[in-house]
Amino acid sequence: MNPVTYVVPALLYLVVAIAMAILARSIGVTTLADGVVLGLLNGLGFALPMLGIEATFDPNKPKPLVWFVITTAYHLIGFVIFAEVIAIWH
Repeated sequence: MNPVTYVVPALLYLVVAIAMAILARSIGVTTLADGVVLGLLNGLGFALPMLGIEATFDPNKPKPLVWFVITTAYHLIGFVIFAEVIAIWH
């Protein structure tokens, strides 16, 4: 498999982590519970709507609802993990 397949998502998730760290610091996220809330709000507020729009308008997905559920869950879990690590790291 092409290394770009792994490098580009890693770099983009680094951008997400940096943006989330800046947001966490600005709103005072300091506990695991705060991290969970931050991760859920980011996942449900940003990832879910954008992936829903993509699933709706991309005609190349054979099962858009299945793709949407799996991809949204993946990103939601990732956002929560990022936010928890950021919350306990400060």
